[in-house]
Amino acid sequence: MQNLEQRRAAHALEKANDCRKRGDEGDCLSGYPGLIVNNGLLACLAFSVEKQKQHFRVANAIAYHLHEMNVCRRTQGGSADAAWLLNHLASPNCTALTLRWATSEALAFLGYLKRFVKTEIHVQTPDQP
Repeated sequence: MQNLEQRRAAHALEKANDCRKRGDEGDCLSGYPGLIVNNGLLACLAFSVEKQKQHFRVANAIAYHLHEMNVCRRTQGGSADAAWLLNHLASPNCTALTLRWATSEALAFLGYLKRFVKTEIHVQTPDQP
């Protein structure tokens, strides 16, 4: 059984390639935790959905992680993406405790994602030597 840190790292490794900057994009990932701390997770998600590009891919990675960690679980069909997470956290059914937990978990996840995006790490599956 994996502990929380191992699960965060595994999810970050899984999403690292998708979250790398592409072409002429700036690197948003180094400032992403600061956006959350200064503006809140909801505002950061709204900005990311509007901005698209790397911001949107990072927000999608956060949504995936929060879903997999059962912080914000999507029970209906479809994938857990940034737009869904924004709507879920802004809904009247979401408590302040859930928003606080999601923010804390997102920041912990980003600590790993930032490092893995900056390095070329090749993930081996259990069946590979």
